[in-house]
Amino acid sequence: MNKFTQIAAAAALAFGMAATAEARVFVGVGIGIPLAYPAPLYYPAPVYYPAPVVYAPAPVVYSQPASDVVYRYYCNATQQFYPAVPTCSQPWTQIRPDGSVAVPH
Repeated sequence: MNKFTQIAAAAALAFGMAATAEARVFVGVGIGIPLAYPAPLYYPAPVYYPAPVVYAPAPVVYSQPASDVVYRYYCNATQQFYPAVPTCSQPWTQIRPDGSVAVPH
């Protein structure tokens, strides 16, 4: 074996290749642009905008007047309240629990 073949066989053994008399080692250096680059360098960074804030009006709640309100009935003719006077010659006056006169609808 000549000198080159001996160096090639030693290099083949060093890299784990089977060394034969015909073994050859090729070493090369390449310069170029990789085909799969993570991201192009000329794209701008993404811009993230905050989510819009939506204000909704508060719901309108309708309620019926309380049905457990106890009214008192007053007779103007006798100047007494029901049930002390079971009948009245005039229309009964409805009195609210706070003492005010209820106005009929």
